[in-house]
Amino acid sequence: MGLQYALQNPSALLQGLELDPSDDRLDGFAYPAILGQAGSVGTFMDLSPRGGQPGKLNGSIRIRNKRDLAGAAADGAFLQDIGSPRPNADRFEPSDVSFSVRQIAAYAEELLKHIENAFSADEEAAMFRRAAMRVHLGLEKFCAAKFLGRSGATLFGVSQLGWRNVDYQAGAGGTAISGGASDTTIQTLRSIKDAADMAGGAACNLLILPQGVANKLASDPGVLGVLAVGDSAEGYAAVNVKVSKTADEVAATLSAVLGIKRVVLANSFHDDAGRGSASATSRIWGDDSIWLGHSEPMALNGNASGIIDGAGAFLALHNGLFEADAGPDKPVGAQHLRVTCDAFVDLIASHPTRGTVIHNLG
Repeated sequence: MGLQYALQNPSALLQGLELDPSDDRLDGFAYPAILGQAGSVGTFMDLSPRGGQPGKLNGSIRIRNKRDLAGAAADGAFLQDIGSPRPNADRFEPSDVSFSVRQIAAYAEELLKHIENAFSADEEAAMFRRAAMRVHLGLEKFCAAKFLGRSGATLFGVSQLGWRNVDYQAGAGGTAISGGASDTTIQTLRSIKDAADMAGGAACNLLILPQGVANKLASDPGVLGVLAVGDSAEGYAAVNVKVSKTADEVAATLSAVLGIKRVVLANSFHDDAGRGSASATSRIWGDDSIWLGHSEPMALNGNASGIIDGAGAFLALHNGLFEADAGPDKPVGAQHLRVTCDAFVDLIASHPTRGTVIHNLG
């Protein structure tokens, strides 16, 4: 007798599983906090079909010029005699940024014979979790590559978004942060942040801090609020020393001393060794780079004009998130039950100069 999947496995059993594969596995994922809530207003914009209108998979979005506000008084005139002609608050040319939605997808399957003979609801849930976790991992890697990839190179086969790139040691004159020997880390980061504020014409309000970097900074004298004395030959000493800080304390310290409102800790892992190989777990976001920039909600100003209001550094687009399905792998002669999970996304730099990658932290 053929499997009547809809009868033997009610759809109610499957709801919500694909979005929540495992609380402990998703705790350190950074992409949901960076991109924010998917919706019509925010940094994650919905391009899927709705209201009888088709969705969008590619095209371009017109971005209002970031200088429209900061440069509104560029001619220098602001104080006048009463009755003088009002000066013009000039506008600058908008830009068109192209996008092309890509697919991040996965499936998991099980033999129908196994399902017909004592297949449990737990196993069905596990299939959805596996497929969904592959999509979660894909979104996390996509986000990490777009934000922390080096200029002219790729990370996970994906190019970064064209941010400003600063070499912490060779370019900014910083000392390697590992080992806790430098007492100039905060000063160097503050100098980089000030330059980023000026380059972007807006104060940086978001810092993406990989856990591996936070671990190194946990014993940094500047982060600990101590004064390091001595040299590498004679050894270092410290005044009012605290041995170490937690990652959350490091994030709070950087937020306070750099004046950055939001710090996102990125602590996700992946195992990139396939079946038959020993486990090879590593941090997706690495331990040598951070990103800082300006982020704010954006809104599509009318479907006809396609103009974005807002001045954040980036905008994420989707045409469907975690779309899930389940059923026999083919209509005739099926041998497997297959579950699928799909996300259709892109990430664009609306204002590349408002984002800075700091690499070679050491």
